[in-house]
Amino acid sequence: MPDEIPERDDTQPSKSQRKRDAQAVHGLGVRLVALPERGLKPLGLDSDLLLAVRAARDMRAGGARKRQIQYIGRLLRQIDCTPIFEALDGTSLKPAANPNMQAAREALLERVLNADEKAIFALCAEHRTLDHGRLRQLIRQAKRVTAADENSTAEPARAALARYLVKVDLEPPGG
Repeated sequence: MPDEIPERDDTQPSKSQRKRDAQAVHGLGVRLVALPERGLKPLGLDSDLLLAVRAARDMRAGGARKRQIQYIGRLLRQIDCTPIFEALDGTSLKPAANPNMQAAREALLERVLNADEKAIFALCAEHRTLDHGRLRQLIRQAKRVTAADENSTAEPARAALARYLVKVDLEPPGG
């Protein structure tokens, strides 16, 4: 019969699923470029991917950097990214994975919230990945929310500041 609809082949992912997967891999590439060098070593990336990530870090031009990240995405699609996703999610989302690092991040957050302008400027000079203006904006938001409502825990503003401070490459205490 010509009116029959062919059965759908469920072994192949849908076009939407393929696009979501490609976007996730692209996001992984962006996260790899943003990681400090010390964060890349435990991931066990192959040499081509590692060289591509390092090259993207050195690029400042928007178009060239965008193409390099697309190239990183292409390299990532050729391998199984599951271990990389798990390693990144395990280190960035589970604070119990490294309690010393979590304590250092909490101490830095408190230090930044209580710091004066000179100390914030020194921190930004020490860690070039931090943008002085953005850091000041996040600190003001966290302080403003806390001052406006003393019953509020100001968690969203503090969490945004904490996420931004992840860019700071900290040595664990005693190490």
